[in-house]
Amino acid sequence: LSAKRKAKLSWKAEKEKQEEERRKALDAEEAKLREQLRNQTLQRAEKMVMERTEKVRQFRSQKMLTDALTTRNEQVKEKKAMAQKEVEHEKKWHSFVIKSVQDANQKAAHEEEQRKRNRDLIAADLRRQIHEQNEQRRLQNLQKREEELMMIE
Repeated sequence: LSAKRKAKLSWKAEKEKQEEERRKALDAEEAKLREQLRNQTLQRAEKMVMERTEKVRQFRSQKMLTDALTTRNEQVKEKKAMAQKEVEHEKKWHSFVIKSVQDANQKAAHEEEQRKRNRDLIAADLRRQIHEQNEQRRLQNLQKREEELMMIE
């Protein structure tokens, strides 16, 4: 009986010991998790404090300035490129207009030359016709005189 009681007490003590070890392990794990959470909270707090420091604010200010200057430089380059394209476009347009004017002038000169040739041809033809008419009149007059002379004789 006493051995059974001792065995039972021994088993109970062993069970309580195992339970206690399990609780200790669980407590140790919970303590480890609490420590990790505490460390994370401390790191976050340190980060927030650091961000509030003057150096960090200055750094951010300088970064914003740098970004603004970079953007401005890009805008200036883009504006120059657009101005250059506009100049090139204007040059092409100017060349086109000059060529069109030259072509129109050449065409007008050619047409004027053609009209002059036509006028010269017409004038030459008229002179020839006038000359022929004068010659015919002179011949008619001569013929008339000869006839008159013949009639007189």
